[in-house]
Amino acid sequence: MEIKYLMIDRAWPVLLMGSIEHRALRPERPERISSAGFVRFVGTDEGLKAETYGHSEGLDLSPDPEDAELITLFFCKAFPKSNGGEG
Repeated sequence: MEIKYLMIDRAWPVLLMGSIEHRALRPERPERISSAGFVRFVGTDEGLKAETYGHSEGLDLSPDPEDAELITLFFCKAFPKSNGGEG
């Protein structure tokens, strides 16, 4: 399943699961949505990392270069690298 996302005010990532479409969350002020696309999470030596890709047809937006880093900070830092089951 692909995970969709949109970024609000270049700072607040929103993940969309399942059949929810990007355009379903269009706010009263659509200019607040700064970018959108798809995200996948990959395991690295440092833990989980977000990778953004694709294009939102419904919003006609693509990922910004910093989106993956922001999504990683918001959603992946709670899952640090495994250290043998401790902590």
